[in-house]
Amino acid sequence: VNIALGIIIFLMLRDSPESIGTVPFGADPKTYVPVPVAKEMTPEEKAAKKEADHNALMRVLKRPLTWKFGVLLIFWQFCLTASSTYFIAAITFAGYSLAVAGLVSTLKTAGMFVGTLFSPSLSDKFGRKSVFVVQMFMYAVLFAVFYFTIGTGNEMLVYVVGFLCGICDAQAPIMQSALGESFPKSLRGTGPGMCTTISLVGRFFGPMIAAAVIVAFGGETTIALLWGAVAIAIAGVLGCLWLPKTGGKYGDPLADDE
Repeated sequence: VNIALGIIIFLMLRDSPESIGTVPFGADPKTYVPVPVAKEMTPEEKAAKKEADHNALMRVLKRPLTWKFGVLLIFWQFCLTASSTYFIAAITFAGYSLAVAGLVSTLKTAGMFVGTLFSPSLSDKFGRKSVFVVQMFMYAVLFAVFYFTIGTGNEMLVYVVGFLCGICDAQAPIMQSALGESFPKSLRGTGPGMCTTISLVGRFFGPMIAAAVIVAFGGETTIALLWGAVAIAIAGVLGCLWLPKTGGKYGDPLADDE
């Protein structure tokens, strides 16, 4: 499927409507002002851009928040990888069929869809930090509850808690907005990119640490869920301590300052 989509994107995707001599879908050709197509840069312009990119990277690396947000995302990734790697395995280990585990996973995804519908609007009212931190703490609690729920043998309860976990797992849109607003406008490409690079530490080692936790508890696969809850709770604490207040009544102070 990825190969097929890759071919379609390669054939159809363009940098802008202007690059193929048209206008955005739905725009009035008579009133639309086209954006000039970017020209090939000269060697001098390429050298200047390279220097500017290097300077931006140095500015980002010198900002303490870069490393703080990066560490937060490492623990966030610990939870994400524990969930994505062992979620189905934990449910089946608890004695449920693969069909039940698949339905729980589907309901969790449906919950994420529901959560994504309203959580960004909440962050526009109450701020990114508040909504993101609350989501992380609620997910930690529900993921821990889910760990104990799958031991009850009550399928309906497992479905309900799995769906609720999904609602609180819709954190990516808020995290990305908060990440961008943690940097001034001139660094909103380099800054989030560096934080995301740091977070790869958590993405790479996450499954290994979860596996080590499982081994330490005698091969009980379900313990990976409890580890995920602990990891996201730590991320929530770090968010309380380190993240700036943006969005909602706080606006976008770093963009305003710049």
